[in-house]
Amino acid sequence: MKAKNIMEKNIVTISPDMPVKEVAKLLAEKDLTAVPVVDAKNDIIGIVSEADLIYRVAHPHLPAHVELLGGVIYLENPFELKQEMKKLTAITAGQIMTDKVLTITEDADIEDIATLMIEQDINGVPVIGEEGLVGIVTRHDLVLALAKPESETEPEEDEKDSDQEHEHEDDEDDD
Repeated sequence: MKAKNIMEKNIVTISPDMPVKEVAKLLAEKDLTAVPVVDAKNDIIGIVSEADLIYRVAHPHLPAHVELLGGVIYLENPFELKQEMKKLTAITAGQIMTDKVLTITEDADIEDIATLMIEQDINGVPVIGEEGLVGIVTRHDLVLALAKPESETEPEEDEKDSDQEHEHEDDEDDD
């Protein structure tokens, strides 16, 4: 089964200048876990997830450090603190969004999508087609696909035909 078979096509998007409070309200009202951020040309430039928003209420993690002779030596990457502080003080979607967005194509297999979500610890992946952003696949969409009866999840006719042709070719090779 492919992304195009399970993706949500009615996509809610936001602009980078939307206030964070409005983004949170939108996610709550629409029961979404994430929302793509698009520019004026409708190109995806980021995504705001529930994880991004909860930075607003979390205590920042101060990296372990040692003070020595008036200087500070960080034992952890201070860049992470900078990112946390940026999200903690964000006012707009553009400031709080994750700007390195992982995307998939309409023809991505659900097995590959599931692997990506697990390995990258993400809940939703925007789907990019010829026209740009065409959908989004969430973990919930994958669960719904798993719950469908087998007859609805069988390969499309073209795939079945090509599989049967390969089986016949294999039979001929054995002769």
